[in-house]
Amino acid sequence: MLGRPIEHNQSPETEEAKERSLWLAMDLVFRAPSTAQIAWALMDDEHRLVLELCQDIARDKSLA
Repeated sequence: MLGRPIEHNQSPETEEAKERSLWLAMDLVFRAPSTAQIAWALMDDEHRLVLELCQDIARDKSLA
């Protein structure tokens, strides 16, 4: 049934599903680019905190 229109299945459960309203959903994943991850791994603690703060600011601005 995956990849086929819902009309192809004539079960009672499917008939009920046709009457439901649809919801729009988004899945946001905030992940630093690979180069930033490598830089973080090679930095000392002080510079890691700066990079983490930059990531937090970018996430917050994206959500705002």
